[in-house]
Amino acid sequence: MGFNQLQKDVLNNAQKEADKIIAKANDEAEKIKLELTKENKKLKNQGDAETKNMVELLQKREIAGAKIETNKKLLLAKKEMIDKVFEEVKTKITKNLSAIERKKIIDGFLTKAKTEIDIGNVYCNEIDSKNVTGAVQKEMLGGIIAESKDKTTLVDYSFETILEELKDKHIANVTNILFK
Repeated sequence: MGFNQLQKDVLNNAQKEADKIIAKANDEAEKIKLELTKENKKLKNQGDAETKNMVELLQKREIAGAKIETNKKLLLAKKEMIDKVFEEVKTKITKNLSAIERKKIIDGFLTKAKTEIDIGNVYCNEIDSKNVTGAVQKEMLGGIIAESKDKTTLVDYSFETILEELKDKHIANVTNILFK
């Protein structure tokens, strides 16, 4: 499965989840509005102008409160969906890369790191250590962290760091795609 297809699948799944959450939040707001409308009609029938004004004020407050609560839930749901998208990407990257693809990626990271520092140590996970002579194993999803011989500089090409950088760089695009 190519990265673009993987990205499309993850984004499509996330969009469906977001649509469900938004529909549920809108339904809840509608129910509250209907209940308040019924209560308002009941009190209006009593004919008391003061009561009517008070009910309208309360209705406006309740509707405003319901909108605020709905917006909070919606924002939380959106954040959860975005986090879920990136977690799915992490999972798919770590589980769907073939040994050949992983080796190419690690070799590319090593080549790039060598242009930046005089490498002393390379840290990587157990799977990737098979592609790096003398690597020190470290708990991570994948990729490498290269340390200079004088131990003053690190070059971080770990999957976690790269995904965080991509998330920071493309969060607006992901949000637009998920929540048009």
